[in-house]
Order: sequence, then C-alpha cells, then structure tokens
Amino acid sequence: MIGKPVTRPIEIGSQFEGPARKLSAARILAFPGGPFGAPGWPAHHLHTDLDKAAEAGLPAPIASGLRLEGYLVELLCDVFRKSWVARGTLQVRYPRPVMAVEIIQPIIQITTLESAGPQVRIGLDVWCCRVDGEKILVGSASCSIPA
Repeated sequence: MIGKPVTRPIEIGSQFEGPARKLSAARILAFPGGPFGAPGWPAHHLHTDLDKAAEAGLPAPIASGLRLEGYLVELLCDVFRKSWVARGTLQVRYPRPVMAVEIIQPIIQITTLESAGPQVRIGLDVWCCRVDGEKILVGSASCSIPA
C-alpha cells in the first residue's frame, strides 16, 4: 500500500527514510512458510526451520530478503508514486542475515539527476539497516519522473 506522498524536493544528496519496523518470528514465517494449512506447513528451509538454519551455519531462521525488499519498494512508491511502478528499476544484495525481533529501516538517497527530454532519470543508492546503522540490504535503483 502506498503511504502519504513525499513533498520534499528531489535533489542530489536528498535522503528519504521509511518507517522502522520490528520483525517478528510470526511475520518471518508467514511469507516463506508456504500456504497456511498445507501439509507439512511451514516449508522446511533456513527461513523457517531451526535445524535447516543451523545446517547453513546460522544461529536461527532468517528473514526472507524479499520481505526487506518490500519495505524498500514501499518507500520508493511513497517517494516516486506511479512513476516508480511504471519506470523504476532495483538491484539489491544482502550482505548480512536478519533474525526475528530486529528493527529494520529502509533508506534511499538521490545520487544522480539526468534530463532526458520530458523525463528526469534519477539514480539512487538504497539500503535497509538495523537500528545500529549496519546495512543488511544494499543496492541501487533508478526511476524516471516527469521533468
């Protein structure tokens, strides 16, 4: 769901922050666990099962990267509205695992503005971080908006 429109100017160096959210074990399970009520629910892998996480060298099941990406896309939609849906691109990687009960915040920063006729192409650095500032998702994005 797209939230309240952002009304700040879009300038190189501008930074936009989404709401900080606390992850819970129930929310982590809800996405990668598969359909509720399916035989064997939840699916058993490093996102849902303590033993599978341990096999991967993790102390506990970790949040799906797509959940974190969703927080970032929500912020991009808030800032760029329909332009993001029509003309946005996103590339990310996950340098650190995220466990339940961590608080995560999405952030974007404008890095470039390039005129392209009736459009302005915006380049961005994007990330999600823990409350201590450690980045757990990093990447880049771009979006064209009307000039």
